[in-house]
Formats: sequence, structure tokens, C-alpha cells
Amino acid sequence: MVKQKGALPPTKLTPYMANVYRALFLIGIIGIIVGCCGIAVLLDVENKKKWYSHTLFAEYWMYFTEKNAMLTNVCVNGGVLAIVTSFLRLQAHSRALALESTEDSKKKK
Repeated sequence: MVKQKGALPPTKLTPYMANVYRALFLIGIIGIIVGCCGIAVLLDVENKKKWYSHTLFAEYWMYFTEKNAMLTNVCVNGGVLAIVTSFLRLQAHSRALALESTEDSKKKK
């Protein structure tokens, strides 16, 4: 087996933790989508020519970014971090399962 630089070692997760990382992956995707929509709203703040600048989402987004200017960064960067973390953990989990199945097949022979 070729050891990749920076790859996590194969570790088998419990079914609960595997589902947690799958949910984290979905939350990361949602975070990126919400953050990108928020960026689009913020880019059209002065002109308000686009249709999405007149939605309820845009009103709430402007309200929350006035309270916390880091909201867009948290959504986009947190989404990327969640996706990368969960992807690496699930990849290590699948490698551990594949390694376990090959060891089981060798024991049967």
C-alpha cells in the first residue's frame, strides 16, 4: 500500500461517528451555499437590481451581517473546513474497511 503524504491512517469509525461525519459533510455543503448566496446579496447592496436582493433571505442576511460581520466568512470557510474534515475521516474509514475485508479474505484462504 502506498502511503500518501498528509493522508490520515486507516481508522475504523463506529457507525454513529460515520453518520456524524456524513451529516457534517452535508452541513458543510449547506454552509457554503448559504455563504455564497450571502456574498451575492452583499455584492448587490448598493444597487439592489437583482431579484434576490429583495427576498426575505436578503433582509435577514443584512440584519445578521450588521450584527456580526464575520458571518459570511464563518459560513463559507466553516463549510469548506467541515467538508475537508469529514471527507478525510470518511476516506480513512473506507480504507480501514477495505483493509479489513482484504484481511478477512486472506484468512479464509
